[in-house]
Amino acid sequence: MKKATINRDESDEDGTFGSFSAEGGADGKGFKCRIAELPWRNNENGKSCIPKGTYLFKWRTDSPKHGACYEEWDDPSTPKKEDVPGRTNVQIHAANWPEQLLGCLAPGAQVAYISPGPGMPAKKGVTSSKATLKALEDFFNRETFELTITGVCG
Repeated sequence: MKKATINRDESDEDGTFGSFSAEGGADGKGFKCRIAELPWRNNENGKSCIPKGTYLFKWRTDSPKHGACYEEWDDPSTPKKEDVPGRTNVQIHAANWPEQLLGCLAPGAQVAYISPGPGMPAKKGVTSSKATLKALEDFFNRETFELTITGVCG
């Protein structure tokens, strides 16, 4: 099973941001991107980034809101709890700003200030989220992977 890490490096009321990395892959170069999450709010369901820890993420194709995406999962064949405590449906899906998330993870190419539209003020988020999500999907080949989250908050 492939393994990945998120090292959170900043968190404030606008959101939590970190670096996602995984080793290996067909070319041996691994995979890297940036991640956006909600701020830490004591693991409150739908309002907080998830606690630091190690979790399993499994590919699913039937998310009512996001269709095909990765979602945290507890493997019933092991005694270890591998899903996010006190939470359900924590997913990795495309989004540009933390406010578009309900406790999920949004991959992106870089952290930047992005305007949601003409004449609107720029907000901190991640760029190229849809393309980055597709690259993440391709890297893991839709296989289950282990994700360890470290760094600030949680």
